[in-house]
Amino acid sequence: MREVSKMPTEGQFVIIWEYNGLPWSDTVKWEDGGLLIYDHEDDDFIHHSYDSSNVWSKGRYFIV
Repeated sequence: MREVSKMPTEGQFVIIWEYNGLPWSDTVKWEDGGLLIYDHEDDDFIHHSYDSSNVWSKGRYFIV
């Protein structure tokens, strides 16, 4: 696994960020031009609308 400096624009990746002093992470992937986020309750990827102003913009991105 390696860290990249910008949010990937294809494939699957992990993002780690800090919010209110706590670590958070998501597994995310691009599919058919849309951003999907892994949902542990559904055990599947679901659609997610990315907003560059949200906390992900300050995250660290990792790919395999």
